Amino acid sequence: NASFGGIAIHNKGIILDCNRGLSEITGYEYDELIGMDGLLLISEKSRENVMSNILAGYERPYEAFGVRKNGQEYPLRLEARNIPYKGKQVRVVEFRDITDQKKAELEAQYNRELLELNTDNMFDLVALTDLNGNFEFAGKSHSMLGYDHDYLIGRNVLEFVHPEDQHRIASEFKDFVQSKDDGRKTEFRYRCRDGTYLWLETIGKTVQQTDFHPGKLLFSSRDITSRKQKEEELRKSRQALDKQIRLLNGFLENAPDILSIKRPDLTVIRYNKAGYEFLGKSPEDVHGNKCYELLGRQTNCDNCASIDAIRTKKPVFREKYVSELDTYFSCRANPVISENGNIEYIVEIIRDITERKRTEEMQRIFFQMLQNSEHIAVFKDPSLKYVLINNAYTKLTGHTLPQVIGKTDKELFQGISTPEQIQEY
Repeated sequence: NASFGGIAIHNKGIILDCNRGLSEITGYEYDELIGMDGLLLISEKSRENVMSNILAGYERPYEAFGVRKNGQEYPLRLEARNIPYKGKQVRVVEFRDITDQKKAELEAQYNRELLELNTDNMFDLVALTDLNGNFEFAGKSHSMLGYDHDYLIGRNVLEFVHPEDQHRIASEFKDFVQSKDDGRKTEFRYRCRDGTYLWLETIGKTVQQTDFHPGKLLFSSRDITSRKQKEEELRKSRQALDKQIRLLNGFLENAPDILSIKRPDLTVIRYNKAGYEFLGKSPEDVHGNKCYELLGRQTNCDNCASIDAIRTKKPVFREKYVSELDTYFSCRANPVISENGNIEYIVEIIRDITERKRTEEMQRIFFQMLQNSEHIAVFKDPSLKYVLINNAYTKLTGHTLPQVIGKTDKELFQGISTPEQIQEY
């Protein structure tokens, strides 16, 4: 009576004794079962097989169909032994109703067929494994790896992982099984039949254990090789760009000219090293101020190159004198224009040209003094060709500056050879 199933003791099929479990399974009362031909509890389609096992003394479990008192057929698992009973050799048999088990198997079969139907029409690689990662099912999309379906079944998923990813994925797999962290994603390289590798993005889900089925793992993987290749190209491009930026920053920071980057409202974002040193200010002192405010002004400078560059959206070059600094500057303002045509920044290159301007002024004064002199002045290069003359020379010879530049005396005074001509000259 402690058995979960029905127990019957029979002699050549006639029931001698039974437990309550047999009554519950078959629907017969205990008194009805005693003396009954046990084959009446077996469906006609299974009786021949059951009788054959009785006669053969078969003692291993097997399945058959039983029939209840109300005529309902149901699946049975039978297991029998020959035992001595009240001085006779009789047979004891356990009846176990496996209706629920069969329903579960049918449901599992239905789910498997449904899974195959769904996965066969998916681009993702869907696989079902045991808790150790051994393939039990692989969707047709796995053909993209080049393997036959039967080749994968029974093999471990980690077998195909790239050696460089093996340790990480094995650790993540173990942690996933222990934590049952559904929805976790991971990326790794997976070997194809031809030896090449694809990048896969995989998400896992645990299929909970039931009375009849151990726990499983369901994986859905997507080919992300193209994305990873683009990411690698982008990474290399960024590395190259970072290198160029470092080189550019190094060049700008060490450039002798002043470089400023401003917003369209003339707010300074930054200067290079030369700019901070010229102004005698730190980046913190400069950042957020307008360029003219750094000179102590309330409004922008007259003839401002940046203002004109903003207005024209073209590079503008100016030379100007800044009285607050007693310095001459050359300024080249370059607008940085966005894709929608708006000016985002102004990059201004500023050079101190005070020394040049003062030299030019000295040259102007010298040239003016030279031209006003009563004495003849002639400048020649090392090959004795004329470079510069003054007005006194022109007055004496009649030769103007354009006539003499690049010529020698011999070229200018051909035909003057007699003493009289020389005397006149």
